[in-house]
Amino acid sequence: MTTKEPEKPFQWPNAWNQYFAVLAANILQFAHGCITGWPSPALPVLTSENSPLVKPLTIEESSWIGSINCIGGLCGSLLFGYVIPILGSKRALLVLTIPSIIFWAMIYFSINFNHILIARFIAGCASGAMQSATMLYVSEIANDDIRGRLGSFWLFMRTVGVLFIFIAGAMVEYEYLPCICVLFPILFSLVFVMMPITPQYFLQKEQIQKAENALKYYKGYRESS
Repeated sequence: MTTKEPEKPFQWPNAWNQYFAVLAANILQFAHGCITGWPSPALPVLTSENSPLVKPLTIEESSWIGSINCIGGLCGSLLFGYVIPILGSKRALLVLTIPSIIFWAMIYFSINFNHILIARFIAGCASGAMQSATMLYVSEIANDDIRGRLGSFWLFMRTVGVLFIFIAGAMVEYEYLPCICVLFPILFSLVFVMMPITPQYFLQKEQIQKAENALKYYKGYRESS
């Protein structure tokens, strides 16, 4: 009669995979920080006589450019409240790469106020959705003792993105800024696509084995020797 070999216990050696995943997710927050801070170096150019637009922006138009993203943020938060449960937090973040790229493409090719206004509204929608999706992603993968720390990354990365665009705007010509900043959402998509979908999403879909595999990755599971 043979005895059944006992199962090897789980071990939780570290949370490195969680830090890496959250850092990868927040590349998109850095990219959006660049979008948030873009009006500071851009508006002095767009309102000047050397504006690349068909005519320089007026003071009223400039105020709309600076504020329309808040309206977009409200719309994006409400919309993605329904989208995130369907796609899951990881896929929702990847989808939000698209409006970030669209924003920089529209800025590069814009020739009038309306183009920039639409671009800023789209970016605002992405901003509201992005914050919700990022916080949900962190809550689904992080250990209790580091969840607060990881949850604060998004604000830090967005602030660094704002700082970057301030510095870059002072050193680089207006038309080159979109070419540089569009690389960040592309970088995010290339890195973040490698992260597993969160265990909670698989559990909601009753895909138990996939949920277990994702949990092992995010918890740094190793079998004991």
